Amino acid sequence: MDTFAAIALGSERPHPSVIKNGPVQNNDPLMTGSMLKQIYGMSIYIFLVSTVLYFFVDDMWDIEYENSSTFYDENGNPLPKVLNYTMIFNTFVWMHIFNEFNCRKVGARQYNVFNGLIQNWVFLVVITVIILL
Repeated sequence: MDTFAAIALGSERPHPSVIKNGPVQNNDPLMTGSMLKQIYGMSIYIFLVSTVLYFFVDDMWDIEYENSSTFYDENGNPLPKVLNYTMIFNTFVWMHIFNEFNCRKVGARQYNVFNGLIQNWVFLVVITVIILL
């Protein structure tokens, strides 16, 4: 999934404001303040949502199971614990897919993550492949 994300984000054209900035100096930081805000913000958001789901998904969807129970019964049929963990994992994956849209814009004043999305057909193809996989 990370390889596809790198391909998708690497195909993004530079923003026109890049030419207005001067060249990057050798002692300039690799990651800017707005990049760090996005990284920490999404990390905290994904952590909090995943944690809340881990502890409360059974109450949210009214699915009861024993925490010490196995994942499958003696006939090989999945138990409710499998459903809960599958919901948590799928939510985690979809949050990362939507984070790829967020990563398209890293500037301090670039808010519309869907701006120019139609022109970048490589990004759309890669996102479609990630969803299908």
